Amino acid sequence: MATVNQDGVTSTWNVDARQALESRQGLSQPTSLRFIDATDLLVTNQSQQQKIHTSASWELVTTIGSADGDSPFADRILAIDFHPSEPILAVGGARLLELAKSI
Repeated sequence: MATVNQDGVTSTWNVDARQALESRQGLSQPTSLRFIDATDLLVTNQSQQQKIHTSASWELVTTIGSADGDSPFADRILAIDFHPSEPILAVGGARLLELAKSI
């Protein structure tokens, strides 16, 4: 999993261990973040794009929701947290709080 905050710090996560793998400074005020291949992320803001290379590779296991169809998320995701002992990821959005089981 990858996250980016409003200061532009992009982090990759080991979901099973519930730990950040690495964090890197990127564009401030980001508007989107996505994987473009097994080791690279693309961060964008209002006027720029930045490719960030990560040291960890990944494999897509599942997708929760879709930008084009049904999604358990009412809006963009603003906050996440791991359950301390269960495979559950808590997700907070602009409109509601969802709990989605990690797969």
